[in-house]
Amino acid sequence: FLLWQVAGETGWNQLVLDQRAEAFLAEKLGITIDFDIEDALEKLSRLGLANRLENGNWQNIPLDQALKKLDESWDNFFQHN
Repeated sequence: FLLWQVAGETGWNQLVLDQRAEAFLAEKLGITIDFDIEDALEKLSRLGLANRLENGNWQNIPLDQALKKLDESWDNFFQHN
């Protein structure tokens, strides 16, 4: 959400994204947590929903492409005959 709505076209590096995620959750939910940014970025990368740029920043893919990737992932989750 933060990469999509807030980070902009230049994206954010891992540290900034981690800090912003923790601040967002503190503001919206009133809780303090240690957000596991490594796990979140690994999942986004594995699903093809975010890319690491040459400068080290992370950037989301366009929403229409993300929806297609999630749909394909869900369709292929269960293998059946």
